[in-house]
Amino acid sequence: MSNGTGKEEHEYPNIVERFGEVFKKLGIKKHEGYVDHCAKGDLENLEDVEKKLYEMGLHPSLRNQVVNFWAAEIKQPVPEKLQKRLTEERGLKPRGGAEGEKESEKYSVDEDTGAIKV
Repeated sequence: MSNGTGKEEHEYPNIVERFGEVFKKLGIKKHEGYVDHCAKGDLENLEDVEKKLYEMGLHPSLRNQVVNFWAAEIKQPVPEKLQKRLTEERGLKPRGGAEGEKESEKYSVDEDTGAIKV
């Protein structure tokens, strides 16, 4: 019986196949290893999924995307503790920390002339 939405949904009898589809949607190639490793744990536990992806060395931003897409797929909210950890990881990796603060102390701007002083 149709639910009247008009959307065509693929039914995956296997949760592992559904998890693999998340990687395909994100365009992550050679995802089979990640899927197999995560399948050894509990795919319905988002913290376990993130831990397995971390063990496999998946980049923090991709881990964040996979976890968020997977949470939407299985209709579970991302635990606050996990969301905070993923956000902190993404924020600290690219730039910043102590080095970024030192850079701003090295240079100053002369407000009268607009010149940069070293």
